Amino acid sequence: MKPPPPTSALSKGHPRKSIFRAGAGLKIIFRKLKAVLGKTFLFILPNKRRNDAPKPKPSSQTLTSTSTSTSTSTQNKPHNLTEYQYNLLYTFQENLLPLTPPSHESVPWGGPNPLTPTHPFTPLDLHLLESYLTVQSYPSSLLTTWPPSQCSSTPCPSSFSYLNTLKWRQTYRPFSLPPSLKSEASDGWLYTRSTTLPPKQPLIFYRPGLHKPESLESYIRNVIYNLERAAAVASENAKEEKYLGGKGRSDPRRYFFILDASGFTFSMIPSMSAVKKLFSMVGDHYPRRLGKLVIVNAGRASMVFWGMLKVLIPEDVKSKITIIGARENAREYLIQDIGVESIPDWLGGEDTWRYDVEEYLGEVDWTDEEAKAFMETNKEYCAEWLG
Repeated sequence: MKPPPPTSALSKGHPRKSIFRAGAGLKIIFRKLKAVLGKTFLFILPNKRRNDAPKPKPSSQTLTSTSTSTSTSTQNKPHNLTEYQYNLLYTFQENLLPLTPPSHESVPWGGPNPLTPTHPFTPLDLHLLESYLTVQSYPSSLLTTWPPSQCSSTPCPSSFSYLNTLKWRQTYRPFSLPPSLKSEASDGWLYTRSTTLPPKQPLIFYRPGLHKPESLESYIRNVIYNLERAAAVASENAKEEKYLGGKGRSDPRRYFFILDASGFTFSMIPSMSAVKKLFSMVGDHYPRRLGKLVIVNAGRASMVFWGMLKVLIPEDVKSKITIIGARENAREYLIQDIGVESIPDWLGGEDTWRYDVEEYLGEVDWTDEEAKAFMETNKEYCAEWLG
């Protein structure tokens, strides 16, 4: 190994003399030592721990697929990731595999509901792990302040975000259907559909003006339940399309959210504490799931409410939100994204499907007592929901 330049190399007459005298000499010496002797003297160089750097990029044969039954020829391969991101993603997956208990197999997206397609919630799913690393901005040290609800003051290992969601899914069971949820959802103010247009993102229709909450806990659980159904469909789409690194409207892992504000009044504006809790839950456990949100028929009350919400919404999410006041404009706008056949007739489209709670939800599979039991281990999410 070539030794560092001797001290005499920086003596009088050396071409670096003027730089050294300008005050940058020590920095240059350090940089040269780091480049020439970095591996040998790694222990004396700051910010260069042995385990920080991503491991070498694996071959397609060693890269774990989203499903253990998927053949090598159909494994997920990156489309829009840099080499750095791909290497870090693989390291993140490798770190998680020994930490994840076998119980993760009992909490797939969509859960055991026979009406909803299921997709494993597992570190074998690179699409899932990529969403967590993306929201963390791919930290080279794999230390992050996300989720902010738990890691804002002291950085957490990146693996914490995934394991935190796994614990939440096991206790909250977002895919389960207690009687109170079914009662809250009876009039169809929130439901999930799908479109046949590429990239086949699931559609979520939200009509808050149709329903005033019976119980904030049941109301929020219905929101989460429908996000869960949409996530199950989106994960299946992503497995088929292999859109690792996809963005926005081109990413089949994300849902297209349509909020119709017709009939929404000031009396329907929920408490900010409930909104913050819901936002925290969605942000922590459904990262990077929103593809686009379109608010249609926005009136005065909905615009006031929107003004209250803006301070809670990250800038990158705001860029995905479009607000439209006129129905005709909404129809023409939505046609471009989901096609007229996927727009419900109550928005001027051709979809005449009608919500039926029995057909849509099926049989309950959990008691209300079991549904409330999660408060013992998840008080930070729901302490203020129940009146």
